[in-house]
Amino acid sequence: MAVRVGQQALLNIEGVAQPVPATVARINPSAQAGSRSVLVYLSVTAQPGLRQGLFAQGQLATETQRALAVPLNAVRTDKPLPYVQVVDNGRIAHRTVQMGARGQVDGEQWVAVQGVTEGAQVLRGAAGVLREGTQVKLIVPAAPASAARNGVRP
Repeated sequence: MAVRVGQQALLNIEGVAQPVPATVARINPSAQAGSRSVLVYLSVTAQPGLRQGLFAQGQLATETQRALAVPLNAVRTDKPLPYVQVVDNGRIAHRTVQMGARGQVDGEQWVAVQGVTEGAQVLRGAAGVLREGTQVKLIVPAAPASAARNGVRP
């Protein structure tokens, strides 16, 4: 694991509405006996609602990647290999994918994938399972009137 002093973390703390940013302040130089885990100490700035004894769960970004990614809920696992449903020429097609690194974007889990072309129209998991070859029609919502007046197009 590539944890370094100065790395940024984001903590979800019990009783605190918004995630709390933190910074790696210190890494214990030796592992704990029995568990072989290494303690990492984070520093947080004082905020209303923070006090000793609260439980926290957090994420620490150890690397950054540029990759083609889809929402994790778009990846289906009801076949032997993971796949995503895409719209190809007005019909549903299943594309087998190889999953890579995962991360969060605006609170939603995303996963890097191989096996889908850039610009493909991938259906989210909420669409449910659709049989390959099912004809679909995508409806693009109209731009708000204010955007149309300003020459903005979707």
